[in-house]
Amino acid sequence: MTRPLRILLAALIAALLGPAATASATIGGFEGADGDQACLAATDWSCLPAGAKLTTAVDGTNADDDVFSSSAKEEQPDGWTFQQGGANGKTDILDLWSTSVEPGTSAYLFLAFRRADGSGNFLFEHLSGGRFKIIASGNTGKSTAKEVVVADGQPLSGVLVQMVTGTLVHGTVSGLPSGQLGGVRIMASGTNYSDSAQTDDSGAYSLHDVPSGVIRLQATTSILAGRSTAKTVEVPDGGDFQADIAFQGVSRLAGRVTRADRPLSGLFVNALPDPPRANAGRSSGQTDDNGGYALEGLDNGNYTVTVSGQGVSYRRAFAVSGDTSGDILLPAIAVTGTVTESGSGVPLEGVTIQAQTGNETQALSMKQGVTDSAGHYFIDDVDPGSYQLTARKAEYQMKTQSLTVGSDSPQSDFVLSRGTGVGLQANDGLTGSPLRGVSVIAYGAGGSIAFSGAITLDSTGRGEIGSLGPGAYALYIFSNGYSPRSFPSVMVPSATLGVALTPGGRVEVRPAAQVTGRIVDGSGSIYLLGPYRLDGTVHPGPPVTVWDNFTPGSYQLIVTGSNGEASYPFTVAEGRTTTLEVK
Repeated sequence: MTRPLRILLAALIAALLGPAATASATIGGFEGADGDQACLAATDWSCLPAGAKLTTAVDGTNADDDVFSSSAKEEQPDGWTFQQGGANGKTDILDLWSTSVEPGTSAYLFLAFRRADGSGNFLFEHLSGGRFKIIASGNTGKSTAKEVVVADGQPLSGVLVQMVTGTLVHGTVSGLPSGQLGGVRIMASGTNYSDSAQTDDSGAYSLHDVPSGVIRLQATTSILAGRSTAKTVEVPDGGDFQADIAFQGVSRLAGRVTRADRPLSGLFVNALPDPPRANAGRSSGQTDDNGGYALEGLDNGNYTVTVSGQGVSYRRAFAVSGDTSGDILLPAIAVTGTVTESGSGVPLEGVTIQAQTGNETQALSMKQGVTDSAGHYFIDDVDPGSYQLTARKAEYQMKTQSLTVGSDSPQSDFVLSRGTGVGLQANDGLTGSPLRGVSVIAYGAGGSIAFSGAITLDSTGRGEIGSLGPGAYALYIFSNGYSPRSFPSVMVPSATLGVALTPGGRVEVRPAAQVTGRIVDGSGSIYLLGPYRLDGTVHPGPPVTVWDNFTPGSYQLIVTGSNGEASYPFTVAEGRTTTLEVK
């Protein structure tokens, strides 16, 4: 049932324009000065790095006209302040439109809030052209997201947003000590939907007007130091639906974080299931003055434990079972060097140096540094082993050097020659509107990563994947809200590459139990869901796993099990939903 718009607040979000360069990195309300962060979802609070905080820009003169954007603090208008936590109850909208970015970049994420008048009319002004989504919320409930396309300099009127009634989802949180059942944050998310609630002292919660369909519920005890667990449910249309959430893990990982026998305090420690498990618990904590930490409530299994903080970014794998010792000794080894220009010998600032072993499965696993004004770089906490160091900077040819790290800190200098990469022209494939940014992964010879990062595009949708040397590359191109595109073989140098992105379709995978596999397209190439899982591995779990913004075409989900591999073919069409049963 729908009814005309009578709302207290309308929110317009432009989150589909891709990355934009700013002075610091922001991820759906998370801002950190060092840019060493990435969250796959706003509900994944455990990935919050040191020095980051949930920020909302608030214009104190008019609480009904608040704006949140990805710009750095100093770029905001005078008189605006940044507050930790939500402002005026708008945190749920920030949760919905979070995005993921590579370290050192920023996603273009703009949220504006307006109050509708007594007749339900609203107005947003001074918008750049692009694809937008409008959400309304008020005392009568929420609306579904209304997608509109705005052309540069052209007004758009007559947009109708309708409030809808939905299902009352309620339940109880269990598995925590009785004194900790209250104040647990419940975050609900689905396609074009997000909401949140808190439990009372008995652990009970309720969410009103939840749309029917697949909804993921996540319960979090604390943002920076606590436990979280998740549950995926299928909500019926209307009525009441009970969804209880249990914290089931009973294992514990505890230890000390040190470097050269010196304890490191104030670092954030997070344990993430590896491989990802649909409903596995997560835990986060912070080191004390003695470098100690304890992560409670984990399920038995393998985890990637990340340590982050001022000057620290480190990962280590642990197998957790019962009470597990988790001492982490950070290697006192740094890779350093200087980057200069060929011929002139001038030091080059802003060169990205990336170290990869070739065994990385996630983009964030690769360590990197950036040169300063003197051309110097350093990469801290490097484990012994063999690495490929890659230096890249726009308008220069990328260069790769081998390096073996032993017990001492090595030096590796680079000399870069002038050169160009591949020009891009990216547009919305349905409207022709230019995009403002994309994320790109370029694989070179032997499957090594030649480039991984964000590309800012101009007002016409043009940009460049800089620093690629002559040769053949496989390119994967992503942008928020669009299905990815792949180009198996692009020669450099070459003419500008035209890229038309569309929202794509939706795939609902329904496995009987959690499975591990990979997706291949009609040509047999690996399909990447996003720019972060480099090996293309997927882990769909019951009752249903949803892949939105899936590129139209024919595919196979190849599942690996104890009896070998099984293949499940499926086809995706633009704007349609495909259901895939996995037995």
